[in-house]
Amino acid sequence: LSPQTYQLANGESVDLGDPTAINHLFIADYPLLEQLTPADLQPDRYVGAPKALFYASGNQLEPVLIQLESGGKIFTPAASGDTDDWMRAKLYFQVADITHHELIDHLCYTHFAMEAFTIATSRQLPSNHALYRLIKPHFQFMLAINTRGNGVLLGEGSVIDNLMAPTREVSLDLINRAYRQRPFQDYALPNNIKGRGIDSEFLADFPYRDDAQLLWNAIAKYVTAYLQRYYPDDRAVQQDPYLQAWAAELGAPLSSRSLAEFPQIPAWL
Repeated sequence: LSPQTYQLANGESVDLGDPTAINHLFIADYPLLEQLTPADLQPDRYVGAPKALFYASGNQLEPVLIQLESGGKIFTPAASGDTDDWMRAKLYFQVADITHHELIDHLCYTHFAMEAFTIATSRQLPSNHALYRLIKPHFQFMLAINTRGNGVLLGEGSVIDNLMAPTREVSLDLINRAYRQRPFQDYALPNNIKGRGIDSEFLADFPYRDDAQLLWNAIAKYVTAYLQRYYPDDRAVQQDPYLQAWAAELGAPLSSRSLAEFPQIPAWL
């Protein structure tokens, strides 16, 4: 981006050449969608890999610009006579956002990521194990929901086929690549906040972050006190064969079997 001044929809302006503006800028992009070709999309449907730049103004994130493809035209909210183009740019951006949200943030990083813990807990921990008793109630109905979701969302002719721009096969591939690319540490809320640069010093008002941190801290305090009753030190953890087997299963390499072998469900199940 050239260090020029952009006018925001609220009437303010932001100078991208001003070093003090750097900590107020946020970008939303979708790198997993960048490699999609027309052959990966269903007929008459489109999803790109746009980038959107936002500026933290007071308690709001104001859009600065949207670029629909790398090296392509830049759309801004204040471009003279370009109202329709700005609206279309926002719509294309939201198509990419909902595609990423549903396939990756929702299905992959929530339902399917937690399913691995559900299965490993049932397989490796006795029902009277301290960790089993702590986390098993949180898995209630998870396998039932995911099994139902596999048919409703991922089956042939189902929601993915009817609503999403990528084909079903490509959607499954996106989910699998996202699952493999994300380090486990990134699921922890403090690491997620730091990695995304959404600390309170950069973004003063972010209710999701602030509410989630209250829950995270309360849960961490409770879980720490509970587990320390059974594992006072690292040696106690190392000498628990059930806990070691549980961790080993969760850390085992993912299956390399083809999606074709599991036509109705993701490859890691």
